[in-house]
Amino acid sequence: MERGRYNGYRGRSGVQKVLLGLVSALAVLVVLVLLLLLFGQRYLYYTADGVRLDLPFLTHRPAPPPDVSQVVVEVLPPAPKPADPTEQEIAGEPNEEAALPDRPVGDEGRIE
Repeated sequence: MERGRYNGYRGRSGVQKVLLGLVSALAVLVVLVLLLLLFGQRYLYYTADGVRLDLPFLTHRPAPPPDVSQVVVEVLPPAPKPADPTEQEIAGEPNEEAALPDRPVGDEGRIE
């Protein structure tokens, strides 16, 4: 038994496929324009000729030469001189710090 014109779903028609493609492309284009307006404000320049997009990674500008008119010179103090040996060290008398062995000291202050 046939139910009139409704004899089964055979997929989308060619016109529907073309319209779906156009709507999808238009939606992607709208999203890209919105992203450009949202994140690209600092790269948009409005001139008398119209709007210009100046992306830094597409244009190569040489670095400007350094400004040498305001040179800052920092004068550092002289380095400290090493300490002179004391009279005790010269005479060969033992110093308290020199008499301690090079061993680690425990928590109670005992030499281990």
